[in-house]
Amino acid sequence: MFRLDSRDAHQNLQKVIYYSQPLKSDNEGIEFDVPGRITPEGLIGLGAGPDAHYMLCGPTAFLATIQSGLEERGAPADQIHFETFGPSSQ
Repeated sequence: MFRLDSRDAHQNLQKVIYYSQPLKSDNEGIEFDVPGRITPEGLIGLGAGPDAHYMLCGPTAFLATIQSGLEERGAPADQIHFETFGPSSQ
């Protein structure tokens, strides 16, 4: 499991928390950074550059969409890392 405090050891590490359905009581900028679902455009928009590595986790269908979107935007497949969870039919 990736620890959020790992940012201290890696100066180039960026963390952005997306909430697909934030509650009214959730505070943007505190509990989350961006309302909605993560997108390939959002990841590329971080401006990490051509040497960036993308670490993703989620259901199979979600990861397939994000991975293909990153590759379409020039991210090399060997720099996209993921771990799936959820039913294998997703």
